[in-house]
Amino acid sequence: MSHGTDAGLPALILERSAARYAWLRRAVDRHVLRDGARPRVALWGLAYKKNSRSTKNAISLRLLRDLAGRAVVTAYDPQVTLPPTADVRMASSALQATEGADALVILTDWDEFATVDPSALKERLRSPVVVDAAGVLDGARCRRVGLTRVTIGESGIGAALVRALAARGDTVFACARRVDALRGVTEGDTVARSRACDVGDESQVRALVGWVAAEVPALDAVIFCAGAFGAIGPVEKTDSDAWWSTLRDNVFGAYLLIKHALPLLERGDRSRIITFSGGGAFGTFPRYSAYATSKAALVRLTECLAEELKGRGIAVNAVAPGMVATEIHEATLRAGPDQAGREHFERTEAAMARGGVPMEVPVACVEFLLSPEADGLTGKTIAAGFDPWRSERFRAHLDEITRSEVYTMRRINPVHLPDGSLKERLS
Repeated sequence: MSHGTDAGLPALILERSAARYAWLRRAVDRHVLRDGARPRVALWGLAYKKNSRSTKNAISLRLLRDLAGRAVVTAYDPQVTLPPTADVRMASSALQATEGADALVILTDWDEFATVDPSALKERLRSPVVVDAAGVLDGARCRRVGLTRVTIGESGIGAALVRALAARGDTVFACARRVDALRGVTEGDTVARSRACDVGDESQVRALVGWVAAEVPALDAVIFCAGAFGAIGPVEKTDSDAWWSTLRDNVFGAYLLIKHALPLLERGDRSRIITFSGGGAFGTFPRYSAYATSKAALVRLTECLAEELKGRGIAVNAVAPGMVATEIHEATLRAGPDQAGREHFERTEAAMARGGVPMEVPVACVEFLLSPEADGLTGKTIAAGFDPWRSERFRAHLDEITRSEVYTMRRINPVHLPDGSLKERLS
């Protein structure tokens, strides 16, 4: 590791920490201190991190300073039992802290917090607001009981897919650059197998596919979820290397993985390739030119491969997930409105505060595309949140949909325009 990387790591950690706290303050201001009154706030987690008693540099201390005189705080932490400040009341259990509270704020990812029944929270909270900065509660369960869960974002759609597909009994092989994140998603390789891989490096992709081939004789699906915003800002101010790296990761990585996994896919059952579209694939995305260009290219790659591989029994489709609240959007929050553009920055803030598109929506769409019900569908980009893929009308006409240009990337010609003067002048 170079000295430059080592020297930059503390700054990167501080930048990430500052961005997360800025999000937390915005979420608390908007959802907890929203009406100007002095609310009662339940605070779960005082320690700097779980399995620790230390509060040194803990985000909880900073938040408590900012809430002083503005809220009445009751806190609970499994290890920190003494109040960090004189005006904080300590509870003896997590649920006791929430009795009659106007909101719950969760700051540390203690395991016991994840086991609390959301319905028990709903019964005790005076207002059903939970700011889950630690990401410990199950979003779907919270929504089912009527809790408003505000979170900075899950680790990613790929992580959610690993858990969902493993839970239904599939054998899952996961890869990513970050080994620590991989081990967390696969629970130490107990629910899925994992291997570190930079998908933009062909030698690493070859090694990954070779490792999979040594474990199983065939693959039924390859799902490419890798993607990052990369260079953000006006094009003349973006870093050229960062701009090009975005295309390397988001497009070239997909090409490499599909190229080398094809022999395994050809031996699979109902083989599928699924990629992920994103903002800018079908419309402009100012200040995100690298990401938009990469996603447009990925959609075209998906369509090309669908045509190329249809005679080999492999269906190729893309999913447009919508704005799911994942950590990819932290890049926008770090960039700020001047660099990212005020409109998109504020849209991101709002989506992250509300939770965005529920994670189960794109996950369910992928599960449909993997199922026998999607047999015959190929070469399409399916918008998980609003295309009618769940309906019987959609599923009954897959062959007709595949033959048509619907859900594809096409130029609009004059013949496609609505009747009017412009169509008449250009025809």
